[in-house]
Amino acid sequence: MILIVPLFLRIVAGKYVNAMALWPFILVRNLEIKESEVTTHHEKIHIRQQLELFIIPFYVLYIGFYFYYRVKSKTHMQAYLSIPFEKEAYVSESDFDYLKIRKWWAWKRYISY
Repeated sequence: MILIVPLFLRIVAGKYVNAMALWPFILVRNLEIKESEVTTHHEKIHIRQQLELFIIPFYVLYIGFYFYYRVKSKTHMQAYLSIPFEKEAYVSESDFDYLKIRKWWAWKRYISY
């Protein structure tokens, strides 16, 4: 289910976040983003990642990876883009058949140290 919640996203994630997967919802800033197939597919990949990790561990790992990369002297954006969950989603966001063939734990291929 996709929900348009601009104020929530601004408060929780900042003014530059346009979409977020918060199982079982995809939260978007506006109708234009809701209608973006690439953005919604990116978030659907995150929903699948969340399910395979039983939701809460996904968020713990997500934050853990972010801080790990920040400690490695990366900027906010570099750390965000280094998160394996984001790498998988960005690489596959335009492949609309990806979720049909995706193997479980596929995000692990994107871990870098």
